Amino acid sequence: MTAVTQGFGVSPEAKYLQKKEREAWGEFCNSDSIGKAPLFRELAEVFEECREEGWNGYDAVPLDEGALNAAKEFLDSLPLGLPLPSLFGDPEGLVGFEWYQSRWRTLSVLVGKDGKLYFSALLGGPGSVVDGTEVFSGEFPRILRDLVERVFGS
Repeated sequence: MTAVTQGFGVSPEAKYLQKKEREAWGEFCNSDSIGKAPLFRELAEVFEECREEGWNGYDAVPLDEGALNAAKEFLDSLPLGLPLPSLFGDPEGLVGFEWYQSRWRTLSVLVGKDGKLYFSALLGGPGSVVDGTEVFSGEFPRILRDLVERVFGS
């Protein structure tokens, strides 16, 4: 997360103010009303529900710490102002993020412990599917931001 402004002061006072600004920005970004705190709690719930072999009543692979950590990093990279997704466990051991507007306008992203993002979007009808794979580099991929905006018609 980056702060709103970039400080250039080098005095102890300037460094103190820069530190306080970073702390305030972090609290703002992770607040319940504006930030992502509810999603981090939802992720913890998904992890608890899906960490046993066969958690779906069939032969689902359990989520592991690697998948949880990759999902936390992806979640942390979500830009403020973007609609928030719902989260789910995938039977292959991945963590899913879904942006849902309607039956024909939805985006699903699966996050693997290997740092790969697998995505599929339906953008208006049966023939309007976009899917692919991205390597997560710590920054929310531009293609996913564009797809979320298209799902919600922005």
